[in-house]
Amino acid sequence: MTHEMNDLPLHERMMLGERLHQLKPEVAAKVTQIFLERHPDWLVRYGEKARKFGIEDAGFHMDFLRGAVESNSIPAFEDYCDWTAGLLKARGIASHFLVENLTQIETVLRPELSPEEQALVARI
Repeated sequence: MTHEMNDLPLHERMMLGERLHQLKPEVAAKVTQIFLERHPDWLVRYGEKARKFGIEDAGFHMDFLRGAVESNSIPAFEDYCDWTAGLLKARGIASHFLVENLTQIETVLRPELSPEEQALVARI
């Protein structure tokens, strides 16, 4: 049985948050590698900065995901995503790249998490 986020006890949310923190470096690197393989033009355009900032950005997404899980606040993560989309738009980067990156994070995280943790992360 999957849990709604508000059905999950605080200690379980905190444990999942810690798990996300532990997985962040590996997941951020994998997600960035996948992204750059799909979009090699980013390496041509930005050079190694594409990798550096890709890993950093994926890490930020995971930090905010962790915060949303621990604080039991899906709206906080939605606000972060809206803010990030606006920031990217101001830099001439289409919001579909953010959606793609978040989807890649979920895909890379899935095999690392229990079914209950997967359900919680997917809900966000």
